[in-house]
Amino acid sequence: MTTYYVNDSTGNDTNDGSSTSPWKTLGKAETSISASDTIKLSGSQTYSLSATFDITSNSVTIEQDGGSSRPTIDASSATRAFFIQGATNVTLKNLIIDGASADNVLVTGNVDGCLIEGCDLINSQNNDGFECDSVSKGGSATSGTVILRNCLVKDNLVDGVSQYSGAVIKCYGVVSDGHGDVGGAPANADNFTTHETGHIEMYYCKSIAGKDGLHFTNTAGTNIVDGCSITGASIDPIKHQSASGSTTVRNSYIECGALTGIYADNGANIDAYNNEVVMLSTFASGGISQGAIHADDTGSTMTVYNNTILNFSANQGEAISTDSAAGNFDCRNNLTILLHNSAKHTDARITFASGTKEIDYNSYYPDNDPLVDGGRFRRGGTEMTFSTTGTNWQGFSWDANGVVLTSDPIGISSSSGLSRYSLIPIDFSELLVGQNLSSTFTNDMRGNKRVATGSWYVGCHLPKSMEENMDALGISIYVGMNIRT
Repeated sequence: MTTYYVNDSTGNDTNDGSSTSPWKTLGKAETSISASDTIKLSGSQTYSLSATFDITSNSVTIEQDGGSSRPTIDASSATRAFFIQGATNVTLKNLIIDGASADNVLVTGNVDGCLIEGCDLINSQNNDGFECDSVSKGGSATSGTVILRNCLVKDNLVDGVSQYSGAVIKCYGVVSDGHGDVGGAPANADNFTTHETGHIEMYYCKSIAGKDGLHFTNTAGTNIVDGCSITGASIDPIKHQSASGSTTVRNSYIECGALTGIYADNGANIDAYNNEVVMLSTFASGGISQGAIHADDTGSTMTVYNNTILNFSANQGEAISTDSAAGNFDCRNNLTILLHNSAKHTDARITFASGTKEIDYNSYYPDNDPLVDGGRFRRGGTEMTFSTTGTNWQGFSWDANGVVLTSDPIGISSSSGLSRYSLIPIDFSELLVGQNLSSTFTNDMRGNKRVATGSWYVGCHLPKSMEENMDALGISIYVGMNIRT
């Protein structure tokens, strides 16, 4: 267990690697270290790699040593910056890893317990910022876990954080931004993505731009999206697109400007609790039944509880929708507020191919008909009002206990400057109309019991202190992560 030092300015590879006689290059360090060794890189310097730095020994740490800024690893002449292969408990800490021709960091094999902390993974020329592939634990079929904490993953040619077979990636305070746009091309890749077995867990992370913010196709395990901010996706902010595996989205802010916000596709299973979803004016639906929260295709199932959806769509976009082939759809205690004359509350298809539907205890504002097309609700492509009479929403036994609010409970007229801390309901009395769902979950976003005087509020509630939760998880905000906006 030895600590070695590298200094690009004062070091020499003929030195012994001590603090007073450092090496000059990472190449020298790579050929000299063994299990449990630490490499300290002097900060405020750039270290160039001509080949991938391979890590095959357990418990190796590479980290910053002093300096006013983090050291930069220039990997533009290497296939990868770091390839962690079959080595457990490896740590990369406080590094800027820049410009590899493939992945900036790739981990594979038995690498359980690896930690990437305080690092920027940027400008991969041909692949992902960070990738886990065929990761195991102890050489068995059990998925190995890799942790990313307080990292910025930005401007990589393919995806930001990518999970493949067997890996479990846990992300805390990770910002993933703008992949696929290297060289001026449009953003056409995903910020966080999963494949095959394994899954990803995200806590207080931020997804900015990209094609899909979060695109999950894993066939086993449950992805978790908790306390996150997902904005700027050119297609879907959150999509699970496989017939097995599942995703839970809770306590998060989702902004959608294209087709959907939270999207269950190809038989996927998604639980969405306590989220704030903002549909921008650019949200384009026009009656094709792809709302901000949407269950699509044969067997896709969703549980949609206590979400608040602000609908600014100028293209008849729906807040909540289902395809006719969707499976179980359980939608209760949600609050949808329409903020454009063209916006719609719902589009529920007439029949379900399988499973059951439960759409009840939801609250809506308003119930009017500014386009003179039949109303703000849509069923099978036909517009209607909320009324219990005739061929209208409640007339089809939907939302038997739902209500239309008499006034806007939050008083927001513009999507500018919204955040998941924005929703401070003005009139709580009208919102105290939800169903007790304590058999599914009992706490609101502040960690308090949802039950209030025997009833539940509809919509999402404010989370407790961001800093309090982040401190408990060891998350700093040095990367400028401001999930509030």
